[in-house]
Amino acid sequence: MLNVINVSEIFLKSNFKKFISSILSLVTFLLIANLLLGFILSTTGVLSDSLADNNTMHFMEILIDSSIERDIEEIRENLQKIKHVESIIWDYSHPILLEAVNSDSNAILNIIGIPKAALKYFGAETDKEEYFFIPSGKKDLFDIGSEAIFEEGEYVINDDGKLDAIITDHYVKIDGYYKEFDFDMLPPELALIDEARMLAIVEKMSPDGKLYVKRVILTVDDISYMKEIETQINKIYPDVTIRYSLKYSKDLPAFSVILIAGSSIIILFLLIICVINIRNNVNQILNTRNRDIGLLSLFGTDEKNIKLIFILEFAFYGFMAFIFSTVSVALIFGLFKLALNVDLLTNYFYFYVLLDLIISVVIFCLISIVQINSRLKKLNKEKLFKEFLK
Repeated sequence: MLNVINVSEIFLKSNFKKFISSILSLVTFLLIANLLLGFILSTTGVLSDSLADNNTMHFMEILIDSSIERDIEEIRENLQKIKHVESIIWDYSHPILLEAVNSDSNAILNIIGIPKAALKYFGAETDKEEYFFIPSGKKDLFDIGSEAIFEEGEYVINDDGKLDAIITDHYVKIDGYYKEFDFDMLPPELALIDEARMLAIVEKMSPDGKLYVKRVILTVDDISYMKEIETQINKIYPDVTIRYSLKYSKDLPAFSVILIAGSSIIILFLLIICVINIRNNVNQILNTRNRDIGLLSLFGTDEKNIKLIFILEFAFYGFMAFIFSTVSVALIFGLFKLALNVDLLTNYFYFYVLLDLIISVVIFCLISIVQINSRLKKLNKEKLFKEFLK
């Protein structure tokens, strides 16, 4: 094995300059491919949210026929069976006047119950079972940890045994602020309260104490399953209307289809040119090495070791292309971030590194294997031996 490596090293030193063109061709291909892949991944949001805030894409709205009253426990049981449904938001949102207990500050907000699993889409998090978050735009009015109060109407049975409506005060502690975003499925200026307290409030607002819902919002942990979830919901509730930001799953938006198709054609075209260039260079080098291949064969080197000598040499050329392409990607994408504030590198760096390493080394090795096998099959040892005796 050591002799094989030594021979491969000798060939490498004598032919490296001849392969600079192939290395640069492969580096150029990898650089353009990485750039196009970066824009595709960022624009579609398949691996990250770096070019667009995709939080709203995780929400799915279900509108229930107003003529049908459905109990939330029945709906909860059916929806929670569907894979990738992360949480259920019951839309009992309504306006409240939130007033600070220890100051004159107040704000009109739309209160809504949000399950803990859905808080992350609002940029909020907590370990508490009871929580209350307000918009970040209201942080000047309410401090974190401060107490606030709001009023709600509720039905009670009075002393005469009749149904009566009263006003009740509800005290909350401000646990933090959430990041506001423009989203037509939810009212603006939300006050996010835990689901349990929200349902308790709404239950008392109902004359019969029962909870019915006309509108439900789901959060989905993987947006690629949106279409599948929609299909399953329609099988259970054929009368509902379903809406979500992107009909994403197997039907990409038109701009994404065009972007991916165009980029794929360009990448394929460049790959073909790159492979042809490398193949021509390999052929040119091997044409000058027929004598070396013949000598190695005549001196008893088996075909396996001959192949290994050249594969090691060409694998090194591929590795050099990988190094140059990685450095180029880091520099050029760094300039993109500085000049355009578009980060195509941070979230995908390891993806680029792995992809470039596989492509660069594999391309050189595959081409060398095919060409070496072809040379060895055509090798006429008897003819070579006669030439060397002259």
